[in-house]
This record gives sequence, structure tokens and C-alpha cells, in this order.
Amino acid sequence: MAKLGKAKLMAAVFRGFEAAGCTVTPISAPGTHPIRFVIEKGAVHQTVRVYIWNLTHGGGAARPKHEYRIQITSGIRAFDPEPDGITLILGWSEQFGVFAAFDASRRKSALGASPSIQISEATLNRARVIGAAVQDKGNGEFAVAVRPDRLLGYVENQSQAHAGDVTAILTPPSEDEPSDDPDDTVLEDAIQGRREFRFGSTEELAQRPNVLERLAALEREVAKLRPALASRGHNRPPELLPTETETLAGQIEEAASSARTELQNPEPSVAKVARSTKFFRWISRTAAAAKAEAGKLGQKLKEKARDRTADFIVAGGLFGGAALWEEILNLINLVTNEVLKWLQLL
Repeated sequence: MAKLGKAKLMAAVFRGFEAAGCTVTPISAPGTHPIRFVIEKGAVHQTVRVYIWNLTHGGGAARPKHEYRIQITSGIRAFDPEPDGITLILGWSEQFGVFAAFDASRRKSALGASPSIQISEATLNRARVIGAAVQDKGNGEFAVAVRPDRLLGYVENQSQAHAGDVTAILTPPSEDEPSDDPDDTVLEDAIQGRREFRFGSTEELAQRPNVLERLAALEREVAKLRPALASRGHNRPPELLPTETETLAGQIEEAASSARTELQNPEPSVAKVARSTKFFRWISRTAAAAKAEAGKLGQKLKEKARDRTADFIVAGGLFGGAALWEEILNLINLVTNEVLKWLQLL
């Protein structure tokens, strides 16, 4: 696949932000690399500095076959941080339709001769399907892959993403008024670190297995969707098997895995667990709202449903039957309840 010039690479970046409803105002002159610009959307006003290259396969016989990389060229000797802004180090893949994003905070020193930064094919593929994915590169470094429609989410949650948590990127931003639900407040306080948490009490340690048991059950149910996904195009017409279902299944798996991994640590990241739970509550509410709308229309979806995720939750029979989706949604609610109990014990 032919490499893109810098102008087309930056056009891909701009399209991602504009698709999210951002206004993009360039600061640097055309043809400059890195390029600097301002993105604005509502309360978001962010100056961004972007270094970008084509993401390519290769690096010689010594490199793994399933590895992709950016090769640092254009005379770049170091990644300069954006004062009072954010710096992005990106690679764009036309093949996968995703960006690879690397942690600028770990690359503050001078670069060596012809350096490259790698990411796996599996990470790129997963991001293509679910929107965002991380790869643990060791030594506390995580590479991120993100679809253009999630690029704004990456900018807003860059530190979390490079700490291995992309749940906030996967959760669509709410356009509603702030919730007065006390459970939402509990989760938001945990995400924002508004209080101290103490681990190790008898009650807290007794509650963790309950959460882990529910998470394991949820992951088992989601795994049952895989045979249907694998048979796409064989036993059923492809148009009846929307890729969004695969997206949602992957997002649920990502959130469940993130929460489970943390809860197995002696002192888990409460914020990560709460972000996964916030995502689960969004899924549950979306499903409830969509089913209510479908009921008003004689179990038929509106021609322009307000949320594509709602479309295929309601039409859950497309993948293993509505009963399977109902059980997944039931387990999501059970996980949420158990996490909220756990948070109250900290």
C-alpha cells in the first residue's frame, strides 16, 4: 500500500477531530512538521502538536512478522513538548484505518539514528473493531491504537490510555444534563479521586470475589457470541450481522478485563474499575432506552435510532438470539451492583 505524504496524513488527523464535532484551527504554516493546531469543542480548547508518519510493516528479518512501526524521519532529533498543550506521536495505517499513538512523556530525550517505534498487528486489528486498544510493551509502557472517530477521546484521556486503560475512550461522552443518580456520583468521585480509599478490610476483601465472579460470568457469556461472529457470511447473510455487534462485544470484553485485572491486585486502581463500571452503566441505559423506543414502534427500530449501539442491542437476535443479549445485559447490571457495593466498603 502506497505511503501517504504529510499533507494527507494530517488530513486524516483533522478528519478525525472534525468528525467528533471539533473546530480545527492550524497554527503552524502549511507543510510544517510537526504541525501545531487548536481544537475546540464546547469546554474543550486544546493546543495540539502532532508528529506523524506512515505506519508500515517490516524492519528486517530480525523483527516479528506481525509488527508494524513508524520510522522517525523528517530530520526529527527529539520530540518537543507543546507548552500548555498536548503532544501526539502518531502513525497512520491505511490498511487498518487506525492511528497508532505512542507516549510522548516517555520520549523526552534526544533520539538515536533512524529510530523506530513498534506496535503489534493484533492491537491495530482490535482497535479497528472496537475503537481503541492497548499493547503492553513492558517497563510500564503501553502503545495505543485508536480509530479516527475516537481520536478526541484519546486526546482527552491520553495519560490513562498510556497507563493501559482505554475504557474512557470507548465510552461515548454524555450530552445529557449532569446525573442526579447517587450511584453515578459514587463512580465519578472514584474516577476523579475525590476521596481516599482504604484496602484490606475483612469486608472489602470478602466483596472482591463477588465482583470477580460476576465479571467472569459476563466474559463467558460474551465469549458465546464468537461462534456467530466466526460464521458470518456462511450460514447467515452478512448484512444481518452488523460489525457493530462485534464492536460492542469487544468493548465489553475490554472493560471487563480491565476491571478484573485491577481487582486481582492488592491495591487496585479504583479509577480504572469505576471507569469500566461507568461504561457498563452506559450500555445498560442505552439498551433500556432503545427497547422502550422499539416497544412504541411495535418492536421495530426507528429509522434513525439515536444510537447505533442501541440498534443491535435491541436486535440482539442477530447474534445468538435475544436471550443471550438479555443475559449479557443482566450480568452487566449484576457486575455494576457488586462494584458499587465494593466501592462503599473502601
